[in-house]
Amino acid sequence: MIPSFHRRYVTDILVTVHNTESATADFLQVVNSVHSSLSFTVELKHEGSIPFLGTILTRCGEGGVRTKIAMHAGISFVYNIA
Repeated sequence: MIPSFHRRYVTDILVTVHNTESATADFLQVVNSVHSSLSFTVELKHEGSIPFLGTILTRCGEGGVRTKIAMHAGISFVYNIA
């Protein structure tokens, strides 16, 4: 199986696979067997979106992707203006 899209940022890799969840699990098993020091995980999309590097990526239209900063509960920004 060859991913239809992939991007890499340092040690984080984003791959899209247009197949079933079982095919995705098979792909994960193959890439995890390449080297014992490498360990990959999988995030499945939820309602058309997936978290990646502190953002939420959402597919929109033909090949388009919308990004949004992922804010977790309890995070706040405080600015001191002198």
